[in-house]
Amino acid sequence: ATFTSAGFVRRGLQEAGFTMQKRKGFGRKREMLCGVMEQHLMPTLSAPWFYRSGSEKRETAIIGGGIASALLSLALLRRGWQVTLYCADDQPAQGASGNRQGALYPLLSKHDAAINRFFPTAFTFARRLYDALPVSFDHDWCGVTQLGWDEKSQQKIAQMLSLALPAGLASALDAEEAEQAVGVTTRCGGITYPAGGWLCPEQLTRAVIALATAQGFQTRFRHTLTSLVAQESRWQLRFTSGETASHETVVLANGHQINRFDQTRPLPVYAVGGQVSHIPTTP
Repeated sequence: ATFTSAGFVRRGLQEAGFTMQKRKGFGRKREMLCGVMEQHLMPTLSAPWFYRSGSEKRETAIIGGGIASALLSLALLRRGWQVTLYCADDQPAQGASGNRQGALYPLLSKHDAAINRFFPTAFTFARRLYDALPVSFDHDWCGVTQLGWDEKSQQKIAQMLSLALPAGLASALDAEEAEQAVGVTTRCGGITYPAGGWLCPEQLTRAVIALATAQGFQTRFRHTLTSLVAQESRWQLRFTSGETASHETVVLANGHQINRFDQTRPLPVYAVGGQVSHIPTTP
């Protein structure tokens, strides 16, 4: 229904498929128009704005040397790909993946729906993958606890808990429960990820690369990539040594150095400082 009975309004609605009638107006208005859509309109189906067809390519170069490039290489090999790794260092796991210990738990954010869809799924997938890998590496799925030790951290934890995730993924701890979980006096509550834990990324990376090498994986260490040049159906890789290589596809898995190249320079990627402390145990 409309607030007006003007002719041009009626004609416009009729052209759109409405059957129009005049009726008693609303309030002090003498007349108004009422319309009914008699026919069912089929939605206009348009092609997606971006469509990517499947590729028959089964050969790739991976630039990196850490946990991401190692696990990706193994996954592609298992799918029948030919994979070559180019690493700037003389052995794998020389960057952040060279740490002795890394925590495994899902990243949560109340303000980013994409993060909340991706990371819980990625976390559970990672747990299943690590448990199924036929390699040995130090790890312990002992759970991970984050403490609300100040007002800011308490607010952040409260926001994460408001997502109402399954208890097996994340749940709240009061101060007493937190002390029982971590084994020391905390005087504050927090959030726990019972399926989380820690692993040694250095051992995992090297063990996976050794496994992949036994399955046909090729490695090229001391190869620092300087540029990528797109050719007709391949990519030419140029290295600091002057050597070149050609591959059907290229994957950049070199951490914060991903935007060193012309094609990736606009990516908003930057390094974040971190610290790992190693403390000797006591009897």
